Amino acid sequence: MIRRYNQDFTTYWLIKSRGKIVGRVRLISKGNGCYRISPIFILPSEQGKGIAQKLLNY
Repeated sequence: MIRRYNQDFTTYWLIKSRGKIVGRVRLISKGNGCYRISPIFILPSEQGKGIAQKLLNY
């Protein structure tokens, strides 16, 4: 986990909803402005509310 966190091509973002942290996403740069998401986590209490879908649309 620490090795992945320290990779130059990896960025982690916290996901907030209504001012509260509800999840986390890891973006992996593939170059040329392309990214891969791996993984995305949403707290169980916040799942089913469309939060991940809004993130992907963003």
